[in-house]
Amino acid sequence: MSVDSDDVCINISNDPDLYFADGNLVILTRDHGGNHTYFRVHQSILSKHSKALSDHIFPDSSPSQREIYDGVPLVEFQEDPRDLNIFLKFLYEPFYVFSAAPIQKGDPDIAFKMYGALRLADRFSIDPLKETILSYIREDWPQTLQAWDEREAFYSRRLKSSPGSTMDDVAPEPASVIRLARKFEPQVLTLAFYHLSRLPVNATYGQHNQAPRHARGVRGYLLSPADREKVALGRELQSRGRVPTAYLLACRGSASLYYAKHGCSDYAANDAKP
Repeated sequence: MSVDSDDVCINISNDPDLYFADGNLVILTRDHGGNHTYFRVHQSILSKHSKALSDHIFPDSSPSQREIYDGVPLVEFQEDPRDLNIFLKFLYEPFYVFSAAPIQKGDPDIAFKMYGALRLADRFSIDPLKETILSYIREDWPQTLQAWDEREAFYSRRLKSSPGSTMDDVAPEPASVIRLARKFEPQVLTLAFYHLSRLPVNATYGQHNQAPRHARGVRGYLLSPADREKVALGRELQSRGRVPTAYLLACRGSASLYYAKHGCSDYAANDAKP
């Protein structure tokens, strides 16, 4: 269904997977275009997984004081419908969520696709969901140069065995990882910044028709001004042949020779803070 509001067409729909006829709570979300998506769920299932989530749904008032939609209380979440869909699916079917696209283990774009669900998991203390997502990120962004070289070789093999694909289809994109790591997994920042500093300034994610098949892209719009400064400094250092320093500049824009000698993992553990 759609309605016109101030000459803007707004779509109104029930989530196709999570609108249960016997649910006793409806959650409304709106996307960036203002389109409405309704989820009809069971408060008991949500409360079982998270007291924080239950308290958010009914903080002070009783259900009878809530707005009603389709005969049951309505609560609004300021979240993207796609993120809430993933989050709620985990509460209902945790094993299904991690065996189905778009969140299979090995999905190179998991940092981008799961960022919103990760925020919800952190906010409402759903630790199994949070830890599973972060474990996938750690696997893609290891803490030693040797392990990183092995991952790069893996991505090259994956590309070779996937005709019609580009490197963006088979390897993780660094800007989305940096956005996630700033808040949830700072130890991967070092390698993500190093990788980003090696890419061309104009590398753009998804421009498959304008770049070689093996080229890597970047979602530049996800980078903060401070992130851009660090990347620029990294490129400058590498152009001077100071690769070890560039490798370790990730979170501060500089690094001591001690850390250059002792590797990425020590630096990330002791000095790479967001």
